Amino acid sequence: MKVVHLSNSDLSGGAAIACKRIVEAQVKNGIDSALLVQRKLSSDPKVYSTTTNLFSTLRYNVRFILDEGYIRLLTNQSRGRFSNPLIGANLADHPIVKSSDIINLHWINGGFLSLDTLKKLGKLGKPIVWTLHDMWAFTGGCHYSLDCRKFESSCGNCPSLKFSGEKDASNKIFSHKIFFSELNLTIVTCSKWLKQETEKSLILGQKRVENIPNPIDTEIYQKYDTSTTRRKLGLADEKFYILFGAMNTKDERKGFKFLIESLKSLTQ
Repeated sequence: MKVVHLSNSDLSGGAAIACKRIVEAQVKNGIDSALLVQRKLSSDPKVYSTTTNLFSTLRYNVRFILDEGYIRLLTNQSRGRFSNPLIGANLADHPIVKSSDIINLHWINGGFLSLDTLKKLGKLGKPIVWTLHDMWAFTGGCHYSLDCRKFESSCGNCPSLKFSGEKDASNKIFSHKIFFSELNLTIVTCSKWLKQETEKSLILGQKRVENIPNPIDTEIYQKYDTSTTRRKLGLADEKFYILFGAMNTKDERKGFKFLIESLKSLTQ
């Protein structure tokens, strides 16, 4: 069985890193698994890039600029990322895709795939697994809906758009995504919460949805004796430490403001 994973990148961002770890775990378990990206940052031989020459690099840059330009000019970035996949790479004829038995989608935004190029992949008739790293696959364009529940019925008047209305971009994207119901598609979520949200959505709610947590390399990440670890890291045994991690602390959803409030409370 040959599996090809499709991701915007192999190392840039949490979704990309999670995807690469899945590929590595499958390879270790004897699965013929490869990763096809448009932005390769690692030297891993199991990772292949669609950007291989000057022409493909130029096309990638155009797609990326259009995608980022749309976000910066037309969306309320305080509500997080909103992706409108206007153009994307046509991978239906790519030799790695054509030779695969299963196509596994991951984070395909950032100018990698458009809805039209996704449709072309679906016409290959291969089973498709979509590993969701956020909510974009079943919304009108937002990656996290926050307090909005419109993805359960139909999008429009989107709070993430600067120019919204009943037939705005979110409504058009949402309506376009209805073709997902025609795909031979299985959904995998990395959390139980995302599984529950997917099952409530109009677009993917009728699909098979499985919750499979992201794998980690247990040869690297292991449980060690706390005292020994503290000594190796130069941390005092008697002190209490707080660890906070996020790709972007400016994104309110990451909760950095709550950390600041908590620290202020602790000092009092």
